[in-house]
Amino acid sequence: FPHALRRMPPFREFCAAGLVALQLAADRWHFRRTRKSCSQCHSDAGHSGRTWHLNINNLPDLVPSLAVPASPAHSAEKQAAWQEPWEHQLWDAVGPVANVYRSLMAKISPETLPKTLVGLNVLVLHDRKPQCKGRQKLHVQRAATDSLDPQPEAEAELHNLSAPKLTVESLHYMRLATAAYGRVSLRPGLVGITDSNFTQLLCKHVGESLNPEEVSVPLASLRARWLLPAHYVLVDRGRREVVVAVRGTLSVQDVLTDLGAEEVDLFLGGKAHKNMLQSACNVLRAVHPLLETLSGIDRITFTGHSLGGGVAAYLTMLFLELQDLQDRDDPRDSKSPEVRCFSFGAPGICSAAVSKSLRDRIASYCHAQDVVPRLSTGHLLELRGRAVLAANVAGDIVKRLANGGLWKAAQVAQAIPQDLEEALASSKIEAFEKQNSGDSPDMLKLYPAGRCFLVQRDGEIEELAPEDLAPCIDFSGGHRMVVDHLPRIYEVVMKAAADRAQHAQQAQHAQTVQ
Repeated sequence: FPHALRRMPPFREFCAAGLVALQLAADRWHFRRTRKSCSQCHSDAGHSGRTWHLNINNLPDLVPSLAVPASPAHSAEKQAAWQEPWEHQLWDAVGPVANVYRSLMAKISPETLPKTLVGLNVLVLHDRKPQCKGRQKLHVQRAATDSLDPQPEAEAELHNLSAPKLTVESLHYMRLATAAYGRVSLRPGLVGITDSNFTQLLCKHVGESLNPEEVSVPLASLRARWLLPAHYVLVDRGRREVVVAVRGTLSVQDVLTDLGAEEVDLFLGGKAHKNMLQSACNVLRAVHPLLETLSGIDRITFTGHSLGGGVAAYLTMLFLELQDLQDRDDPRDSKSPEVRCFSFGAPGICSAAVSKSLRDRIASYCHAQDVVPRLSTGHLLELRGRAVLAANVAGDIVKRLANGGLWKAAQVAQAIPQDLEEALASSKIEAFEKQNSGDSPDMLKLYPAGRCFLVQRDGEIEELAPEDLAPCIDFSGGHRMVVDHLPRIYEVVMKAAADRAQHAQQAQHAQTVQ
């Protein structure tokens, strides 16, 4: 007996295993409860008054890279599995992460890793110089005036909203997006968030733009699972609108979704972020039974921050592709609801060409130095190429200092900024092309979708082309690269931008009256 007792695991391991088992049981109970409520709502409401439906069975044709669950054995069961979300396993989320690592290692030789680290330090020192910050601001202003299509045409496309009115609208959806963070944003206190008080907390968080008597939240899944981020559905009868809000990164499951940036083919063209596209498919399968039961809806809006913003943009693309209008005798019944998206701080999810094609549907906002909208596989590979090039230039400068002696040190030191600037500006791609792969990083870059807006801390907004919003990873922002991405900071700057837009509208109206 003592020998057997010594072979038993420690007590703390039993406790840890018990906690994990309880967590899994709670997740499964919440998942089944959500499915049951959606099914009940679907059966009670029926299809009356609905003039469209989603061809959810066509989803595998749009996204062939979707992982098929291992449990169904027959084709009929697999076909049914596409119509509803299933329990994903850990490997479904980790697999793309491992593929990204292998892909990067295939393009980056380990022998150059020390040189890359040295070059990153050189780039940080270079980018944070005051003259570089001024040059970046000038570049942004020039891009805002020279690189865009005619502004009135773009305004007419995005639901006939002018830029100031679009900014005011964006504040409403920014608050709806941050509400998906649950306790972090809504601050329920000791009571916590329940099904009974979530709508009340949501209306209090959003403010006067939501009428508690006209809104309801028929579906709220605020706990993320593997490849299924937290989300909720808001029905606003006053606006005749349905809002699907997706939460950003807040759990381990969300982090793995972010890291699984393996690039797969997007059905609209170009490449896509695999795990985010998979997550969008799962969210759509979770909410589409409820959406199809709703009548009297003129608009469907998707919104989200960070990871949620990328998933919301993919949801918009999927919804537009899968939407099928039903034939009715009254031609007014065949009108499809408006579908649009407000994305905040989302990473790159599509090519520049696809991004520009969605200008009439999606508005993407980036706050100042936020690094997340400038992240993609192509941006990271370009950063590595710039780091190697900077290390080579720094090494040449050190050799010139050593060979020239003290009497030439001042002359060489004076030439360092100019030499480094010319080297980085002349060919930031050449260093990458000399490596194992011949593909240019620009071909692998992904950008935020739709109309892209850069919001400064004082609320000033500039509309940029996707390539100008995220040309490369720049270190001039320092710690602001991370701080500017926080959802609470986005709320503050979007409030400032909305106030500026309202003041501009009032001033313009006063001038018109005079």
